[in-house]
Amino acid sequence: MRQAADPYLDTIKGPPKDGSPEDNAQWWKGLTDEQQDAYLSMNPASVGALNGLPADVRDEATGW
Repeated sequence: MRQAADPYLDTIKGPPKDGSPEDNAQWWKGLTDEQQDAYLSMNPASVGALNGLPADVRDEATGW
């Protein structure tokens, strides 16, 4: 699945490097629902560690 998803995920701009919580929130809000779902499912640890994202998103990413 990861191999098939890689080309699509490559089109999604990743979160800002060393972004502030505000930067991270703006990045997340700039993604479509489909992009958010894809990024979350393929990068849960990264999403879970991003301050500024909605708590429910981070909880889903970390399995809470």
